[in-house]
Amino acid sequence: MKHHLPPYLFFLLLSAAAVAEGGEVLSVEGFEIHLAGVNEREKKVAEVLIDLSQKHDLSPWLFINRVRIESGVIPHSHPILTLNTRYIEKSTQLLAVFLHEQIHWFLAAPENRKQMKDALSELRRMYPEVPNARNGGAASDYSTYLHLLVNWLEFDALSKLLGQSEAQEVIAKRDIYEWIYGRVLEDSSQLKSIATRHDLRIAHECR
Repeated sequence: MKHHLPPYLFFLLLSAAAVAEGGEVLSVEGFEIHLAGVNEREKKVAEVLIDLSQKHDLSPWLFINRVRIESGVIPHSHPILTLNTRYIEKSTQLLAVFLHEQIHWFLAAPENRKQMKDALSELRRMYPEVPNARNGGAASDYSTYLHLLVNWLEFDALSKLLGQSEAQEVIAKRDIYEWIYGRVLEDSSQLKSIATRHDLRIAHECR
């Protein structure tokens, strides 16, 4: 069982040395949180993320152990997993974004290259036409097909951590990739089959 420690105790672990980009570092079980500007919003998001890591076993979804928090940026996975401060008051949305970016690292792993190629080919057959970003897709057709996998795996992770009903609520409130998240909810069984068939499911074993 995980022991919940008050978040303020983790802030006592703030590194005295600044990292290359000028922020400070918090050590959390399984990963590090790097604060870009060490402002109060970034510290608050770090506190929420720490709290989530204490409430839930996130270890199956940790594919990169460095997380950066920076106000005003768009969350992204590479080259460093970076979160912004938008969901400072919405912990389940922050959890969704964190899982989403970690899953990008999982799918980008060299050992998954062949499985990804085959899965994307199947998704193209399943959805021969996909919308552009303005209409709920991603920045390109390739990114839209990729996000059908990323977003379904995000939903799968949330279902395991929060339960399916709450996971559905979180996904329904995501305000990006609306068409893709719609497919995740409506075509969940088909997307699950594709991920399973191509060995792209993420194993989950609670500690």
